Amino acid sequence: MADEDPRPAEAAQILGSVSDGIIALDGDLTCRYINARARHLLETDAESLVGRHIWDIVPEGTGTVAQESIERALAAGCQESFERYNARTERWFEVRVYPRNGGVTIVFADTTDARAAQRKLDRIVTTTPVGIAILDAGGAITRANARAEELLGLEESEIAGRAYTHPEWKIWDEAGDPIPAADHPVSHVLDTAATVQGFTHGITLPDGAERWLSSNVTPVVGEDDSIEQVVVALEDITELKDLEQLIETFQPVNELLSEATSRREAEIEICNLLTDTRAYDIAWIGEHTGGTTLRDASRQSGVASTLLEETALPLTDVGPAREAITTKTVAVVDDVAADPRFRPFHEAILSHDLRAMAAVPIARADHVYGVLELYTKRPSAFDRRERTLLRTLGKQIGTIVHAIETEQQVHTSAAVELTFTSTDTRSFLVAASDELDCALDVQDTIQTAEEGLVRYVAVEGASVAAVEALAATREQVVDTRPVREPDGETPGVVEVVSTGASLAQTLVTRGAVVTTDSVAGGEATVVCEIPASRDVGSLVAALTESFPATELTAKRTLDRAQDGSEPTAETVLTDAFEADLSDRQRQVLRAAIHGGYFESPRRSSASEIADALSLTQSTVSYHLREAQRTLFEQVQDRL
Repeated sequence: MADEDPRPAEAAQILGSVSDGIIALDGDLTCRYINARARHLLETDAESLVGRHIWDIVPEGTGTVAQESIERALAAGCQESFERYNARTERWFEVRVYPRNGGVTIVFADTTDARAAQRKLDRIVTTTPVGIAILDAGGAITRANARAEELLGLEESEIAGRAYTHPEWKIWDEAGDPIPAADHPVSHVLDTAATVQGFTHGITLPDGAERWLSSNVTPVVGEDDSIEQVVVALEDITELKDLEQLIETFQPVNELLSEATSRREAEIEICNLLTDTRAYDIAWIGEHTGGTTLRDASRQSGVASTLLEETALPLTDVGPAREAITTKTVAVVDDVAADPRFRPFHEAILSHDLRAMAAVPIARADHVYGVLELYTKRPSAFDRRERTLLRTLGKQIGTIVHAIETEQQVHTSAAVELTFTSTDTRSFLVAASDELDCALDVQDTIQTAEEGLVRYVAVEGASVAAVEALAATREQVVDTRPVREPDGETPGVVEVVSTGASLAQTLVTRGAVVTTDSVAGGEATVVCEIPASRDVGSLVAALTESFPATELTAKRTLDRAQDGSEPTAETVLTDAFEADLSDRQRQVLRAAIHGGYFESPRRSSASEIADALSLTQSTVSYHLREAQRTLFEQVQDRL
């Protein structure tokens, strides 16, 4: 008797040990074989299922996609696959049906746990704040989460199937140049199977907006070491990159300001530097003087600066520039095309694709020298950090303009002397002189650290206490302090700390040097000098705008040409005071002189001077030492 063929038994043993459930059916769908895994997955306790009809074994499958697929595979001889949830066992199955010898073989696997894990992963991908895009091995996007849709400016239906090399992707490097496909991080990953981290690039969205992204790209490698998928994680770094670029933009401006010797040349170069970047498309600086226009065509720059030639934008009495001058803060318009103040210029603005603008006051202390206006194609630009940087830039430019004008005033050989008289009681000193019938002589006016004013006023014909009492009724006067009581023929001196402007201060902040500032009988006389090149009319307009009851009563030309003689101690100290001391050192030294700090006995302590200037005592002491050291060194070196 021949030995029995061992192969069927071996095959049954093998099929019984696999992890998938297997059921073999004949042509009438009667079960001819079922392995142990199938019985376990179907949770049936029947000792023998062989010989039973499939729908007796799994009656819940009738009338479902399972029945349709099995019958179709049997009739057409084609392979079928489907997913099926079994409500009785509360399990998900992945099912494949193979036609075989007039019947079919059903292979199915439990995917319940895998589906749960996938759902968990889906929730993570969906809710993560990072944009996630999954690409197939050919570089086409198969899936993108909501954050990726937002960052790329597209719906998932528009993203799906689009390759990373698609021509409609507009990505560029830090110089604004398009990034070729060969340099794309996905290309690098597909070529090398190595992860790319922190790839920084810009992207232009379908609506024209621009955004900076950081991409981390990694491959998903199969068992055969081939790349099956590529995962791209996207983070929005626009704010960080914009801030970085703005700082880089302002850096050469800062260097320029430190070396500037001419206001006009410096302002033109500033405009050029600001528009030689991706940040700004138009930059112009207008000088602010009372009664004159802000616009100055010689101080503008930008690829779209022809707009300023084509139109007369509302830059003076209305609009952001006026707001910046009045409030001394950066005024911003998020959408110039929608702002009604720009409606007459709507067509020109749209033709240059301009979106936002900012007006930056160029100011030092309480004086605004002009306005820097910037236009950009960036939508909703000028966030809080950018406004802070621009405000600082405006102050830096204002400081340099003041320094340049002061330097010109000290060293110019020709000057104009102007004499003003005023009965305007907006000035506290005029009001005090009128009410107390006294004479007041301002020995010095000093700016405080908090942008207030400290004035040292000599009083004749009234007591220092009477001036203090009247000052207490004026809102603009913050504090007073007697510095010196009258002594024989020497008048008393009172220190007046205020927040309001005075006649002299209005002139000083506009580049004039005040030589006389006195009030008697309610009428002030202020004498000042300005370089011959300065516009007298604008200075007069500025003063009368603040104090209408004021008029120019005398004007004469002065010749201060140097005679070539050897320097004297007076000229050396004067030059050193203006050229070698910082603003703060000059302020502290002047307050110390007029406050009687150097007299014996002292009429003011370092603490009292510090209080008047809104500084700390240690700061005042430091600046006094440094100022004295600098002046003494200059005298020693030059005499």
